Amino acid sequence: MSARDRILAKLKAGLAENPASTATTLPDVAGWFATHRKEEFKTEKVARFRHFIELAHAEVHAVTRDNWLAKLKEVLTARQIDKLLVAETSEHGEAVLNDFPRHGIDCTTYDLSIEAWKTEMFQETPASLTAARAAIAARYS
Repeated sequence: MSARDRILAKLKAGLAENPASTATTLPDVAGWFATHRKEEFKTEKVARFRHFIELAHAEVHAVTRDNWLAKLKEVLTARQIDKLLVAETSEHGEAVLNDFPRHGIDCTTYDLSIEAWKTEMFQETPASLTAARAAIAARYS
């Protein structure tokens, strides 16, 4: 009998001994959070996110729609990075491609699968621009 079969047999035996464990009620997620997390304002959530993401050695720069491009140039220049990987199909990538080359920053785009150029990406690309609609940084005791 394989490990998988042994695990499944134990689970089935447990269900046979305790049929009530097959209840279909969903967990009370909101109730759990109500007892484990205080309500926060958006600024508090942002501060908590920043704190925990920085604990993971991420660097955070607060920017606006009007100054993010200048801040990115500033950060790259300070680190002497003159090559940036961008997605040309994104709004941010397009803005970088239109602006950075004239400031001496070579912009590379990617349209291949990662397997097709993994070596170049990881060994010859010092920085890349990515975007995310959401992120999670939390620590539960």
